[in-house]
Amino acid sequence: MYGSAYASYETIRENGRHELNSAEVWEKICIVIREAVTDSPEQKVEAICTSSLGETVVPVDKNGNILGNAMVYTDCRGDEELNAICNEVGRLRVGSITGLPPSHIFAICKVVWLKKHEPELYEKTYKFLEFEDFLTFMLTGQAYISYSLASRTMAFDVVRKCWSNEILLAAGVPESKFSKPCSTGTIIGQILPDMAQRLHLPKKTKVIVGAQDQICASVGAGILEDGMAVDGMGSTHCITAVLKRPIINESTINKGYCCCPHAINGMYATYAYNFSGGNLIRWFRDTFARYEYETCREKGINIYQYLDEMACNAESDLLVLPHFTGGGPPYMDDGSRGMICGMSLNTTLQQIYRAFMEGISFEMRNNLDELADKGTRIHKLRACGGGANSKVWLQMQSDIFGIPIEQLRTSEAGTLGCAAICGKALGYFKNLQDGVSVYLGIGETYMPNPEKKEYYNKKYIQYKQMYRAGRLIRNVTGERRN
Repeated sequence: MYGSAYASYETIRENGRHELNSAEVWEKICIVIREAVTDSPEQKVEAICTSSLGETVVPVDKNGNILGNAMVYTDCRGDEELNAICNEVGRLRVGSITGLPPSHIFAICKVVWLKKHEPELYEKTYKFLEFEDFLTFMLTGQAYISYSLASRTMAFDVVRKCWSNEILLAAGVPESKFSKPCSTGTIIGQILPDMAQRLHLPKKTKVIVGAQDQICASVGAGILEDGMAVDGMGSTHCITAVLKRPIINESTINKGYCCCPHAINGMYATYAYNFSGGNLIRWFRDTFARYEYETCREKGINIYQYLDEMACNAESDLLVLPHFTGGGPPYMDDGSRGMICGMSLNTTLQQIYRAFMEGISFEMRNNLDELADKGTRIHKLRACGGGANSKVWLQMQSDIFGIPIEQLRTSEAGTLGCAAICGKALGYFKNLQDGVSVYLGIGETYMPNPEKKEYYNKKYIQYKQMYRAGRLIRNVTGERRN
């Protein structure tokens, strides 16, 4: 990596609305590109490729004017619109077409909400874009979207790889309101002259279709064949598994396992995730370990390394259900809440911290077991993200999962994925595998310890009872909402 840059922006939260200022995001993107180019003066930029989050709605007009804020996936709007689409098409039918568990988080629900509640904005809008095709549209004036990002709208047929007329008809939204779907690696064309000047890029810089962030990360991690998965240990803990064929059925839909196109044509991917991943570890740092955090900060010590050293030999009978922001797959239960079980007056901070890491790992093992039952058995993981810096946690996961985990040397797997996609598109690599081999760096490999594996197998059986216990408590107290 020659040049890099970073810029942040805040989510606007008000009365259940979660938005990003689209104009601010675009300005920050421009700043980052200019700074990265300036940071690598001896290098010639030949192409740009985008990795972005999905489930976002950015309205633009034909001239590239941004018409409003971006509605992000956590925005509460769209429930009624989701129900209307599912009542018309059928919930399982929607899932079988799109490969998604139907939810209001997806773009089509937001677009229908805007049509109903902000009709003037809807009529003015030329395209409703995700951030991937928003960037390419601003750079080229052309609206193209990768199959993987299109699948996050809940209006895309993931097997036929085209917009679903059946769902769009039920939604009352024409196909023309969205970008043209295409394969990852498609060369859209050259950057607009005024954009080249603004971003300090060569006039002949090509713009290439990227993919959803998790897909780009799987490419950058070399997860390009069946039986492998990337272990994304970020704020949300997400395991992205590669599928050699689409797997969509009633069970995957009901349990929250999506099926989306991979960057390699003909292959697919699915996600197992827990929103309380790194977010939960950060919450522990700011609450239970607040004194230690402030002390480490004063002394210039990394708090997570300090906590890892403390927790290295702090095994206990504690169990943690990491549903502090609800239960993801395979429960899909927003009402589920976190639990800490087995505390006594002898419980130590080190034991609680280790139990938090164990709980998150047990949750992901539960997902791996579910995927195995559905025909997707993972034999190797490659870890990236902030949590992958923890040797204690990586060894723990290997012991709990019972499979090898390879630590990536870079935390920017998505960026490496974009580089490989660009290289193949420009003809420098025969395929993505060749491209990834140039950039991929594998660090330490963590193998399951047979004794620890047996210990965790027993604890895992106990862990699986916690969710059932939590449901029973909610049913008894009447806190559960249907």
